[in-house]
Amino acid sequence: MFRPCRSDDVDVASTSLVAFVTFVIVADNYSDQHQMHRSPPCCPDAHNLRGKGVRKVLVDMAREGHRKGWWSIYDDVLPSGFDIYVGLEAEASGLRSYESDVIHGLLQTADYALTVLRELRPKDGEEQLHRVVDLRMERQRLLDQDPPLDVWIILDEGAIRRNIGGTAIMRRQLGHLVQASRWPNVTLQILGFECGAHPGLTGPFTILEFPERTDSDVAYTESVGGMIYLEKDREVRACAEAFDRMRAAALSPAASAELIQQVLREFTS
Repeated sequence: MFRPCRSDDVDVASTSLVAFVTFVIVADNYSDQHQMHRSPPCCPDAHNLRGKGVRKVLVDMAREGHRKGWWSIYDDVLPSGFDIYVGLEAEASGLRSYESDVIHGLLQTADYALTVLRELRPKDGEEQLHRVVDLRMERQRLLDQDPPLDVWIILDEGAIRRNIGGTAIMRRQLGHLVQASRWPNVTLQILGFECGAHPGLTGPFTILEFPERTDSDVAYTESVGGMIYLEKDREVRACAEAFDRMRAAALSPAASAELIQQVLREFTS
């Protein structure tokens, strides 16, 4: 039903969630009406978004009235394509994620997040940066909604030892991690340096799970080059298998909390 767009068909870097689902709905309706005798309108394969399952979640979001989600007020500071991730995250019931260099965004404190964003978005002014931090803090409300988002996060040991923002900021951030590790819907593990080589060496990734069995899990990763969404069974399965191997190699949740407290004491001394 869908054909890839050429670069002159659409500026995919500026494609918003609303624009994307609109294209999908139009293409679906077009194909239904024309029984595939003619090619449907070009649909932007936004940010390497693949698979019917991902598109189904986005279309459902639009048809159920979520086109203007709470995050739309941050459109002016949202990275291109990240509205798709925020929308998927808001619909998810579970999240599994590995982070190698920084604390996961859902567990960051505001001052830690601001310090990270100043490096990642050097052209933004302070007002813009604070709005991005506000967006991140709003996303964290998923952890205490009813029902809460169930998360399993693996952090590389380097993420808790990297001094981001100075001693005071790190103390607050690590203290917050210790508290979060006690929440019933949060499982937190540290992948220690002694682990050596591991399946996550290619970089961070996230797997989003949805409450409806008919909705496929979605894997997400990002880099300096952009964002990639994976929905094909073999792709998501590869991420899930890598996560399971890392989970087995990482410290237990209890031992992870002890290590975080140890590093916190090192920042305090």
